[in-house]
Amino acid sequence: MPKIGDMQSRHFPTPLIWIFRILVGGVFIISGLAKNLDPWGFIYKIEDYLSVWGWDIPRTIVLTGALCLSTFEFVSGCMLAVGCYRRIVPRLMLALMGAFMLPLTLYILIKDPVDDCGCFGDFIVLSNFWTFAKNVVITGMLIPLVIYNNRINGLYHSALQWIIGVVTTLYIGAVGLLSYLVQPMIDFRPYPEGASIVAEEQNDNITFVYEKDGIEYEFGIDDLPEDETYSFVGRKGGEESGARLTIFDPATEEDVTEEVLTDDGRQLLLIMSEPARADLSDTYVINELNDYLQEHDCEMIALIAAGPEKIAEWQNLSMAEYPCYMADDTQLKELVRGIMSMIFVEDGIIKWKRTISSIDLKKVEKVTSGESDINELRFNGKGIFASLSVGLLSLLGMIWVLQIISLIILRRKATHPGSDKQ
Repeated sequence: MPKIGDMQSRHFPTPLIWIFRILVGGVFIISGLAKNLDPWGFIYKIEDYLSVWGWDIPRTIVLTGALCLSTFEFVSGCMLAVGCYRRIVPRLMLALMGAFMLPLTLYILIKDPVDDCGCFGDFIVLSNFWTFAKNVVITGMLIPLVIYNNRINGLYHSALQWIIGVVTTLYIGAVGLLSYLVQPMIDFRPYPEGASIVAEEQNDNITFVYEKDGIEYEFGIDDLPEDETYSFVGRKGGEESGARLTIFDPATEEDVTEEVLTDDGRQLLLIMSEPARADLSDTYVINELNDYLQEHDCEMIALIAAGPEKIAEWQNLSMAEYPCYMADDTQLKELVRGIMSMIFVEDGIIKWKRTISSIDLKKVEKVTSGESDINELRFNGKGIFASLSVGLLSLLGMIWVLQIISLIILRRKATHPGSDKQ
């Protein structure tokens, strides 16, 4: 006589259980990984919500909550996808969706307090409607998983589940901490390494306007009039490609972007998106690098999200000998993550960027003494992320293979109990 569990599992095909495991687990993995690759972006998104609701919560609490939620998403997604903790994981996921995610995204859909929920960071930007629809579908797949998931075995034996949990937690913890302390390992924003920080114009769309005898004429760049009786009026078109960063002179409050950013030469940009949180102890590294750069045909420029008075105050406190300019805090946060960070630019191309607090003083001393180049300060986020990911997948694969080998040996001993004594 068939067992009740076997009868119930027949009503829901095993392949469909695995499809739901992989789909829901994959969404949670991508969501948790995207947030851990850019924890600063997730923090800013949470603070956007809090500001809408009028809640003033310390940054440390927001950071802790952001890392815990994103880590849970990734680890639980991995556990579900490979079939570990088959009973508890889908229940925890369903509780998260029903008690938090669904109500929150429904509220966002109705009230529209923010542009997007930030579920996948800057990797995938969904509208509020599609975010809510996604969560409805995920919840719909989790319900049968809560009922039937425990009846279908996973890839790993139950005795190994805790190892898989520890390994995936350590992996995503390393990704999140390094991305928070240094810079996002994978940059999905408009200013990744290798991109131009100088907005370039598409000259093919530019038309030049000249006036003669009270009549305006438009010419292309290749057929400008040589007749001196034409007077130049202005130009039209010229759409900018790439991102646009606007810089202002604190004394005149005029746009000086084109004068400050250059596509010829080397520049080290000091970015302060939250000057109120800046640590004056970091000024030692800043001033040491500035002294070095002045002797090596390179300039340091500070872009600060503050008004003229605050900028003047910073110059006095830090003894800054480099020019300081104003910029919008949102643009600076999009440019680089962290409270105080540096971007090294060569011929208008971003070579590297990282937070000042993550720079090793010994490396700074080597640079300033001429023992190494300033590019030695670069943080190879992509390389570290690739190494961590390959290491995780290799370790999970090795555990699975060893498990299979162990099972084969145990079955062989059970079938031939006296074979090892011969």
